[in-house]
Amino acid sequence: MATIKLLAGLQKIAGGPTLDLPLEGIQVARDLTSAIWRLYPALGAEIVDKTGALTGKVHILINGRNIEWLQGMDTPIGDGDTVVFLPPVAGCAILHSSFPADKRRWRGFCPFHPRGFCVWAEGQPYVIG
Repeated sequence: MATIKLLAGLQKIAGGPTLDLPLEGIQVARDLTSAIWRLYPALGAEIVDKTGALTGKVHILINGRNIEWLQGMDTPIGDGDTVVFLPPVAGCAILHSSFPADKRRWRGFCPFHPRGFCVWAEGQPYVIG
């Protein structure tokens, strides 16, 4: 079973920080967003449009990686995966566990992820692009 987490304002739309969805038949990100559209229409409208294309309002992370860097909407979702829906944010939180606690601070760019920005959420960093 995959864990599905919602961050920021998406929690209010869905009524909680996680989604309970039957994962039968869900093999890729596209299948998941389609199921969300059917079961949670207001949340689905934030993630994808009526054609199933990403709206750009929400990043989808599978195991901490943005699907845009993987296989897009065809990125596989398997047992034990963590899927996070994250609205875009500005800046970066350098709060990695390897970073000394007295040096943790907000910055605009993350030196740990030279390909992009990251945010600290749910106790771990997420690269968002």
